[in-house]
Amino acid sequence: MEIDVKLNSKLIAVNGPPGCGKTTLTLKLAQEVHEKTKKKVIYLSPDTMIPAMGLIFPKREKGSLKSLGKALENVNLANTDILGVILISKSMENIGYLGYVPGEGPHTYADLDEKKVQEMFRILKENYDYIFVDCDRNREDLISSIACGLSDHLIQIVNPDIKSVAYYGFEEIRDDAVQVLTLLDNNIYLPIQDIKARFPKIQFTILYSKAAKMQMCEGELMDYLKDPVYRKGMKPIVDLILTEPEPEELPKEEEAKPSDPLVAAQEDSFWK
Repeated sequence: MEIDVKLNSKLIAVNGPPGCGKTTLTLKLAQEVHEKTKKKVIYLSPDTMIPAMGLIFPKREKGSLKSLGKALENVNLANTDILGVILISKSMENIGYLGYVPGEGPHTYADLDEKKVQEMFRILKENYDYIFVDCDRNREDLISSIACGLSDHLIQIVNPDIKSVAYYGFEEIRDDAVQVLTLLDNNIYLPIQDIKARFPKIQFTILYSKAAKMQMCEGELMDYLKDPVYRKGMKPIVDLILTEPEPEELPKEEEAKPSDPLVAAQEDSFWK
């Protein structure tokens, strides 16, 4: 799946089972990339069951929150429709947040069509350097499905529990996916080695962070996380995201072969 626009922006899709720490990791990766590059970054959540704008900005009045769903209602989607509903945090002004708001649900808006979702991503790629998509747990969600198809990097989160085993029993694991093990508590008896044996392609591990959990509990996820342990776990993932792909080699032009003298003579006589 491709969008007909030639841009250097990158799209990173993050998915995993419910309650796996996906929203926290997606937000913190977005903030870390912004901190390292100072470029424009956007976080996008298509979740309508737990609208992310209420989770990220719980202290803002409901009327001040803007909804992605409202923008996607427009028949002919324009840049201003999408850019006009992006929320900004005062602490990190070059990061945008886009999603649904409290009070909205799966049936608040009409079903989306693929063309409109692709147009939304085209607009985001034109205006942001890095797009982080916090994919919906619903496998039928169109935005999440298209984001995974368009992604430059697909990050799949695994927890050391039976829930991850059950979830990925049905979820397709892409060969090029980046598998990340996240620990949601500091229980020393977690079956980490068993999970690594079940998911041998796990590349990175994010350790439990009390500071990250406190941000979630206190409604401060929009703030930069300074916890060195959590940031150390994110570092190789951020480095991977920031690595530029090697330019493709252009095919070499074939050298002109000398033509057959007899054929050349026939061609000359034809045009005379």
